[in-house]
Amino acid sequence: MTSTDTELDTLNDLLKKFRFAMVTTRAEDGALHAHPLTVQERES
Repeated sequence: MTSTDTELDTLNDLLKKFRFAMVTTRAEDGALHAHPLTVQERES
């Protein structure tokens, strides 16, 4: 198992605790835009 695999496993363990997540991006003018996302189960 690589370091990346371990980090992804840690992230997936954290995401199991939440139903929704917010992804925030910054536009060219500096404005922030947030988008709600639902968390789905991880595929094997």
